[in-house]
Amino acid sequence: MKILSVLKSIAILAACAFAQAQTDVTVYTYNDRPPFVVDKAKQDGLEYRLCQWLTKASGTYRFNLKVIPAPEAKALVEKGEMKGVLLGVNKVWFPEAVRTSNLWTPAILWDRNLVVSMDAKKVEYAGPGSLAGLRLAGVAGFVYPALTDAVKAGRIQRLDCGSEILALEAMAAGKADVTIVSEWTLMYAQLRLDIKGNFYQSNKPFLEFERVILVPPSMKALHEHLSKLLADVRKNPGWQEATSL
Repeated sequence: MKILSVLKSIAILAACAFAQAQTDVTVYTYNDRPPFVVDKAKQDGLEYRLCQWLTKASGTYRFNLKVIPAPEAKALVEKGEMKGVLLGVNKVWFPEAVRTSNLWTPAILWDRNLVVSMDAKKVEYAGPGSLAGLRLAGVAGFVYPALTDAVKAGRIQRLDCGSEILALEAMAAGKADVTIVSEWTLMYAQLRLDIKGNFYQSNKPFLEFERVILVPPSMKALHEHLSKLLADVRKNPGWQEATSL
């Protein structure tokens, strides 16, 4: 029994030493919506699980998620003041100067912005003209470049909501005809939320893109480390478990 007790103590000390040896990395995100961030107090959500998986797979770094508003994240990146990395971004959303001055990992998530309507009144998206005369439930602060001119001209009536989930609920309540949401958010809503009515997904998505990690140029070693971890990541069982809804 004494031998077992000693071995257990050694194992605990080794685990503590391993944890202390890891370097803390702040992982910023502005994806403050399900399923990416579900509950900040409980650290519940897909991006929390991704940080936990990265920490376990890394062995060298401990990744700690911090949720901040999108304008703050944008300002930190553009001013070169980000003391960490930015998770789950589409690099084409940033100006050319930002894209060339920062480092980018391989994709950590694959996403699509879907054009969603109600099954009883299906909408097939084929460009801005296909939404003419319809009410669009958008997210306040979100920009939909392809639709900007049509909205300004009044050809599309835009209703601003507080989130993609609220946009889906507004549409289900008959306040809008169509909305644009992340595929991940739609899957979460269909699996986890009780929103009345059946959603219809247009065959043509609004946008397809990869979500990557932005790494400041001062953190080249971390960028190389993350790039290795994310190579062929879709085949990694840990990643698959972390991204299951």
